[in-house]
Amino acid sequence: MKYIIKTYTQIDSAIWNLLAAQICLQLINSAFFLILNLYMHKNNYSDASIANYMSWRYSAVVFFAVPFGIYIRNRPLLPIMWTTTLLLPFVSFALLWSIEQHWSLAIVLSTAVWGVVFSLSNIPIVPYILRNTHISLQSQAIALSASVWSASQIAAGAIIAILSYINPILFSEKHLLQIFCGIGLFALYFLWKMNGKETMPEKINIDKQSTNQQNYNWKLITQISLPTLFIAVGAGMAIPFMNLFFYHTFGIDSAYFSFLGLITSIIVTISALFAPLLKQKWGFHAIIWTQLLSIVCMAAIAGSELIKNWHGAVYIAIIAYILRQPLMHLSNPLATEMGMQYVGSHNREITSAITSSIWAGSWFFSSQIFSWLRAANLPYSTIFSITVLLYLFAIGVYFLLVKQFYQRQQNTATI
Repeated sequence: MKYIIKTYTQIDSAIWNLLAAQICLQLINSAFFLILNLYMHKNNYSDASIANYMSWRYSAVVFFAVPFGIYIRNRPLLPIMWTTTLLLPFVSFALLWSIEQHWSLAIVLSTAVWGVVFSLSNIPIVPYILRNTHISLQSQAIALSASVWSASQIAAGAIIAILSYINPILFSEKHLLQIFCGIGLFALYFLWKMNGKETMPEKINIDKQSTNQQNYNWKLITQISLPTLFIAVGAGMAIPFMNLFFYHTFGIDSAYFSFLGLITSIIVTISALFAPLLKQKWGFHAIIWTQLLSIVCMAAIAGSELIKNWHGAVYIAIIAYILRQPLMHLSNPLATEMGMQYVGSHNREITSAITSSIWAGSWFFSSQIFSWLRAANLPYSTIFSITVLLYLFAIGVYFLLVKQFYQRQQNTATI
């Protein structure tokens, strides 16, 4: 344990400040994830309309992410981080106002802009880490970055639970969301503390007549993006609507769901730090086993609705929910690191952008599908079962990719 902690302390202060800034922005995202759906529900929005509006968060990202990934290749990343960090809190305030006013066009526009800005704030993170972190510490830095979301969930869940307990009328969902939008502005301070520190990658000597598309290895990029597509589509039909599932199935409101999020995120944050240790012991094969266990938990959540009248069903759902997320997130830094190594250094920015685009596009279509299925009164168990099936496809692809990854390493070593 002391060895693990020691390796993290060796990471450069600029990376720590970057991650602190990322946490401030993720607090907005975490608060939206935990209680925005419930805030809309209490403002007389139906499940179907909530899903429809929230799907626009992901739609616009599809068109911006890949061109953005091409643009940032061999360019400074910090100016982009400053811009997105400044914009995100103000767009968040605009979204909350449009929801309160029940102004449909404003909700769609502000949700779409929010999705683009938030996505563009995240795309440069891993490329920046790989540019500015020694290779011996890259696994640790990526693991820390992967744990930022869960750490923000801990903070957001704790703040929501405590303030809701103190005064649920004063600290309504609306006021809580506004508080987190304000907290997001503190990210500017941590970016300022980085003192503009950034290492630029070496430029490749290429023919000026060659195009960007010819400089990318699209075969490798497509291979590493395929399992992400399956996972993203499946997750988009389940993860954003877990709070609605627990609310409708077991009557768990925002305060209690935030407490569940707090417990889950503590486990996620701690477990993510052990990703380098899993890699050291089992290599990238750990991706497959952690995701398999996560699927078992997802199946248990789906099955709990079928037995919801049994008093033990809610406990099965809660335990499975708490365990599913850490297991899936434990594989994320490993999958990210393997993916970046798999595609090579000159394909990293575009791969990061495509990954963001896949998640956004998949969640857009998945949200639309969820909206249609719920409008047709299909139970959550059926929808979540589709998620389980898609996750299984993703694991099958990862199995082949891990095998191919080590085969390529072995071939390289023998040359």
